[in-house]
Amino acid sequence: MILTSLLKTFAGVSIDTFDFETEEELDDFLQTCIDMAESLITDYCDRDFGDSPPAAVKNVCLRLSANIIAQAVARQDIDLLRAGEYSNKLLDSRVFTDDLKEDLRPYINITIQFDPTYNES
Repeated sequence: MILTSLLKTFAGVSIDTFDFETEEELDDFLQTCIDMAESLITDYCDRDFGDSPPAAVKNVCLRLSANIIAQAVARQDIDLLRAGEYSNKLLDSRVFTDDLKEDLRPYINITIQFDPTYNES
């Protein structure tokens, strides 16, 4: 749905961000994040966007992928045992935020089911 190069620029990550040794390792990680974001979008909208998703859906995928990466970076950077600063609580793990869901609203597949054997009499 989106390219790893675009996500790399948008999220501002490099091999140093995660201590990867090669660009290929970073690209593999980014592709995994993109795949997770695509899966969340597909499940939420109850549809497969195929090879040509609308630009708005690609934008949500980019932002959601970046949220997943930001979550990973934040989890690396905090010391959960440090008292006070983080109140010893885990980070909020929500990455599929309401604003992203709102942007996907026009693309949600709504199926209306009816019973053709229903008879009012």
